[in-house]
Amino acid sequence: LCPLLSPIRAPLSLEIFNEFAQMLNGVTGKELRSQWEELPPVESKANQLRSRLVLILTGRKDDVFSPQHYAPLMEAVPTIEWYEFPNGDHTLSLCRQETVRRTLDWLITYMGK
Repeated sequence: LCPLLSPIRAPLSLEIFNEFAQMLNGVTGKELRSQWEELPPVESKANQLRSRLVLILTGRKDDVFSPQHYAPLMEAVPTIEWYEFPNGDHTLSLCRQETVRRTLDWLITYMGK
C-alpha cells in the first residue's frame, strides 16, 4: 500500500486488504485496513517534502488509484517531479522498461553519476 496516498481519498474494500495481507506475514486484512485508515494524508508532510527530491511515477490507466488522487499532493508540493505513463496500469506493468529508464535517468540527474 502506497503511503503517498491519502486513505481518506482512497477507501478500499476489505477484499483488497485481504489480498494484500496474503502476501505479508502476521497481519490480517482487517488489521491492514485499520493501519491504512490511520495513516495521515501525505499532504500533511508537505513542508518536509518541499526540500527533498521526489519522483512519482503513475499510470493513467491505474484501476486502483485514479490520477486525480495525486492532485492534492502535487499542489501541496509543487517541487515533486511527477510523470504519468499514458498506458500505465497500477503496477506500471505495461511500461516497465520506460519506468526503469525514467527512474535511472532521474537518479543520475539528481543523485550524481
